[in-house]
Amino acid sequence: MISPTKTKGFTFIEMLVILVVLGLITAAATPNLIAFTKARDRKAFQLELKTLCLDAKQRAITTGTNYKISFSESENQVELRQAIEGEEPDALKTIPVPEDYEATNLDLAGRIQESTSWEVVYYDDGTCDAGGIEFASGNDVFCWLIDPKTGLGKIQAGSLPDATTEKWEAGTYEQRL
Repeated sequence: MISPTKTKGFTFIEMLVILVVLGLITAAATPNLIAFTKARDRKAFQLELKTLCLDAKQRAITTGTNYKISFSESENQVELRQAIEGEEPDALKTIPVPEDYEATNLDLAGRIQESTSWEVVYYDDGTCDAGGIEFASGNDVFCWLIDPKTGLGKIQAGSLPDATTEKWEAGTYEQRL
């Protein structure tokens, strides 16, 4: 008597079921992965902005020369350069703005500026000009504010604050010429 041989493996139907299940899992996980990646990129960008302020302040104090942080609309990036009168030296450090974000408002000492004229100068005493940039992507808006007394940057959720509503004590800040 000849016994039937048993084959090992999966049937075509079983393989299709496995592929469909894997496809459903992938489809469910992909949006979460994309959102996680965008959130990570946003946090990294914000941390780099804060670090750029520290770097500019440290360079200005250490070298005794002025440095400036500016925004390049054409490159969509924030740049650190040495501030040399009448010259535009190469950028020492650049931070590209994440793909989905754009700079919507640029504030310099309480006045909205064009992106071509926005620059915050760091002086050799560790102080700097006041400034901020508002970044937006859909409903997600945050701003980067630079404190003129400390030279430090901070990130704040929402739009740039209205500098005209703040009251300044007379004589607290001296004007730089």
